[in-house]
Amino acid sequence: MLELARQTVVRVAGIAACAGVALLGGCGGGGSSTTSAALGAADGGAPQSTIDGNISQPTPDARPAIPVTVSGGGFQSTVRTDAFGGFLFYVAPVGDVIARFGEGSCSAEIPFADVTNGSRLTIRYVRFDCGSATPSRVDEVFRGVLRSTLPNRVAQLEVCVAAGASHVVRSVKTDTETLFADETGQAIDFTQLAPGDFVETTGYREHLGAPSSVVAGRVQQLARGRQDACATQ
Repeated sequence: MLELARQTVVRVAGIAACAGVALLGGCGGGGSSTTSAALGAADGGAPQSTIDGNISQPTPDARPAIPVTVSGGGFQSTVRTDAFGGFLFYVAPVGDVIARFGEGSCSAEIPFADVTNGSRLTIRYVRFDCGSATPSRVDEVFRGVLRSTLPNRVAQLEVCVAAGASHVVRSVKTDTETLFADETGQAIDFTQLAPGDFVETTGYREHLGAPSSVVAGRVQQLARGRQDACATQ
C-alpha cells in the first residue's frame, strides 16, 4: 500500500466536504471492487477522480518527500512522495488537470485532458529531474456511455463521459488483446456491445495532454439503454 502523506486541499466548498468521507471509501457510493471507490461517482455523482503513481529515481535516497501537486477547475492538492516514491490523491480534480512534480525552480508539469468524473489515473514511474517529468505509462479506469458499435475486434470506439459539469467524447481503441466482459465479469464477444451501453474501460493513455484517447485492455458492459448526453450538447 502507498503511504499517504499529508494532503493540502484548496477547493470549492461543495467538493471539500467530500474529502474526509473519501478517505473512508465514501463520497460517491460504492464502485467496482476492482477499481477506486471514486468510480461510484462516474454515473451522476460528484465531479472528482483519484490520481496515484510513483516517481522513479536512480537512487532510493532521491525519492522520498518530493512534492506532487494536482490542480484543475479551482482545485489544488499537494502530497509528498513516500519512501518508495509513491503518491496518492484520494480526491483529485477532473477535466483538464495538471500534475506538477517538485516545487519552485525545481519543478515540471504533466498535463492531462478530459480526466473523467469517478476515474482513476495512475502515473507510473515518472522520471523527474527538475527540468522535466516523464512517465513510462499512464493507466486509467473510467466509465461512460458507448456511442458506436464495434465493426471489428480491432476498432476505435466513441464513449461519452462526464468531465466536471460537461460531457465530452473520448476515443477508446481496442486491439487483439482487449478483453470484453459483461456486468458479472464473464467474457463476451465484442459484437454484444451496442450504443447506449454503460461501460467501464481499463487501459492506458496514448498521449500526454490532448487527445485523451485510451488503448483498452478491458471493456466491461455494466448496463444497457443509457442516454447519450453528448448528443444533446
